[in-house]
Amino acid sequence: MSAGTLAEARRRHPSARWPAPADALRQRMAQLLDLRGAAHPDVAAALLQARGRLGLDVPVFAERLGVDVDLVRRAEAGEIGVVQLPGPLRRVMRSE
Repeated sequence: MSAGTLAEARRRHPSARWPAPADALRQRMAQLLDLRGAAHPDVAAALLQARGRLGLDVPVFAERLGVDVDLVRRAEAGEIGVVQLPGPLRRVMRSE
């Protein structure tokens, strides 16, 4: 499939006309994390959304922000509250 054909297919796809509401997706993610017992589901959902928007895996995300990979994993699991997050993670979380 050529690049032009692929671009045209993406343009015609229904998801191009009806983008998913980011706030609703983040809230639903937080609900699911809460059901799984996460102590800080809102923090986790915001960080997962930020990393997903950037299209980065955990190691690259952590490296770009200058934070420990384990810290990112724990924060995305809902183990760490916003007060305990280092500045770069708080800033990326707020940019959502």
